[in-house]
Amino acid sequence: MNLPIIEKFEISQGLVRVLDDRLECAIRFESEKSQAALSLKGEIAYESDPVLTMGLDIESVSSKMILGEPLAEVFRGDGSGEGATVVYNRLEGRLERLDADLSFTEMQFYGFPFLAELSKVLRKQWYRRPTFTDEVVLQLEKNSQSLSLNNMRLIQRDRLIILGDFTVASDDSVSGEIKVGVPIEHKKIIESSVKAGVFSTAKDGYLWESIVLSGKLGDLSDDFTAKVLSRSEVMNHEEKSKSNGELLEGETKSADDAFNELLED
Repeated sequence: MNLPIIEKFEISQGLVRVLDDRLECAIRFESEKSQAALSLKGEIAYESDPVLTMGLDIESVSSKMILGEPLAEVFRGDGSGEGATVVYNRLEGRLERLDADLSFTEMQFYGFPFLAELSKVLRKQWYRRPTFTDEVVLQLEKNSQSLSLNNMRLIQRDRLIILGDFTVASDDSVSGEIKVGVPIEHKKIIESSVKAGVFSTAKDGYLWESIVLSGKLGDLSDDFTAKVLSRSEVMNHEEKSKSNGELLEGETKSADDAFNELLED
């Protein structure tokens, strides 16, 4: 079976039961270089649909092996998950689908511009390449057309929370939307850098903002920087207008101010 995810593993144990119409098998693969392991189990009928569906347990396998090398430049960690589903076309020798609920003891997430912007706004280098250890879970859906990471929960409670979905198409184009939360105690630091409102919601002890992801692997984009710049421009305009005595939108002159201006003229 030519499954990319098992190419760098060696068979350590195997059990095959021969029945009249099918084989029942359970095979364990282990890595010589790490603690990573895979357990593949299922039934193979002698005469049936060429597409096989089998169960897969994943133990401490690197994101590079699970997601592929380009995406491992965005997500880096070792994932585990029981009860994953592998759909394999044995005639064409290709993986048709892999569905897995994965958890990670630790994950680094990087590459998007919003992380560099957060680092500037919060004045901490940690945000450029954050490491999550409190909770890291996601649902992997991989097929020939795309790879999706759904219901992501990347949580480092005292610094950053990222929730949402992320998809990479076959041409390496990226799409998705996430919610980013930072502890509300950072509010004063944020508002000293940018206009209040860059984070649109305050809830459960965090300031939240939605971010749209785009671009391609190797050239990732998002809309957070544009939001920060637009807010900063508003803040700078307001400060400049106030220093020049100009009215901001929604303000009105008092009667005394208007009378004093007439006297000055």
